[in-house]
Amino acid sequence: MSTLIRIAGVSLCIVLHFMWSAPARAASSASDTLTNAPASTSSSSQSKSLLTGLLGQTQQNADSLKAAVDSAAADSAAADSAAADSAQAPVDRFALVSTSRVASDDVSISIGSGINATIDAGRGWKFTHILGMERRRYRQRVMEDISEHVSNQADKVRPGLYRLSAQAGENYSKKKTLGLGRFGQDIIFNNTNASLEFALLKPLLGASASDITIKADGSKGTNDFKFDRAYSGSASGTLKYLFGDILTVVGGAGASGKHETSYVGGNRFGPMRSEADSVRAGMSYGRGQTKTVQVIYNWLKGVDRKVMPPLGNTYEILADPSLAKREEARNRTENLIVKTYLQPFSFLTLSSDFTHAKATQKYRVDTRLSMESETNRMDATASYSYAPRGSLQFGISTKDALSDYGPVSLSSYREREHVLSLGVRQNLGDSISVNLNGSGSLLQRFYLKQTVNPRDADYLLYRANFSLKAPYR
Repeated sequence: MSTLIRIAGVSLCIVLHFMWSAPARAASSASDTLTNAPASTSSSSQSKSLLTGLLGQTQQNADSLKAAVDSAAADSAAADSAAADSAQAPVDRFALVSTSRVASDDVSISIGSGINATIDAGRGWKFTHILGMERRRYRQRVMEDISEHVSNQADKVRPGLYRLSAQAGENYSKKKTLGLGRFGQDIIFNNTNASLEFALLKPLLGASASDITIKADGSKGTNDFKFDRAYSGSASGTLKYLFGDILTVVGGAGASGKHETSYVGGNRFGPMRSEADSVRAGMSYGRGQTKTVQVIYNWLKGVDRKVMPPLGNTYEILADPSLAKREEARNRTENLIVKTYLQPFSFLTLSSDFTHAKATQKYRVDTRLSMESETNRMDATASYSYAPRGSLQFGISTKDALSDYGPVSLSSYREREHVLSLGVRQNLGDSISVNLNGSGSLLQRFYLKQTVNPRDADYLLYRANFSLKAPYR
């Protein structure tokens, strides 16, 4: 881990704090006086939903915009934002949080610490510096795992219009392997990365909310037996439509691409191109937070090209780099979730949850790594309020899952699970609550090739839990 990066990050946060604190406070003071004049109320905050592609891109949560005096006269949107921000309670411009933690069990002892420095510079700008480390030592072995990370991020947010984010950081980890091929050797990952993201939040095409995001990434570093250089980009969009206050429809799509070059010994692989496309759709019917019907569908298809050792044996690569292989994996996932909620009487609520998940991964070189999985799960719950302070819950669930590792594998199996659960909750007074829960489950596993692998098994499990919560003064 580079010490200069950490020192530069902390120094940058301190310098930016002094640069921005004076004008930000002046803007905050002036905006407080601005509240005495009449102003229109701000529009409701826009909902955001982002599709992830190959690299699992995630959305950053939008922070509150600190409006300045000159932006109040720019346009009506800026004036509304300034009026809303001036009405909020004052917040700290600079926040420094330091954490320390110790964890111990019968296997290992870990010690970690971290620093999180945040500067709210005003005018929608926010700067964040994160630094952390952890060391883990094992009781029965002379082994130590080390992980360190540092990140610097800058965000600019203008609610209802756009979001801009830039990030740079480094991650380092060193662990001991217990595999038979490389027992006791170090596995080291040391990567430096940077990214730039821009999101347009202004509603488009008549939608009540939208999110159009473009992101670019770059990284380089050591990943065990190889050194990688990669750059990637992604684009995604989501539209949300409201029909009255009872029906919501959400739809979107995304695409991502990646170019990676790997170096193993004196061999160069690449650039290798990976790509993925995704689609998301959703619908909810009902008022309030709990919807009567909610449907969510996600679909992803992509190709992942990278350098891999033969059947995961990295020790052979370290001894002979020429054994490294350029692998190609074609992935496809599909998920469907259907939720329902019904309250026919004030004392009775009924809910159900159906989940369908299917994933396929096919390798071109080492076909034995290919696999296919499919899961169907159904949960139903009934809650009965037998008293103003007491309720009874009854639940039933069933699951059918298939794990197929190809025609050569002997470990492919199908699982079936059935669960019954019962719970009672009773409040005694205003502060004391009693909970009693119990469940029983039957898990059955059937191997697909029973003639050569007759290991079918049934597992019957019971569980009970009692808890009493009371305040202590």
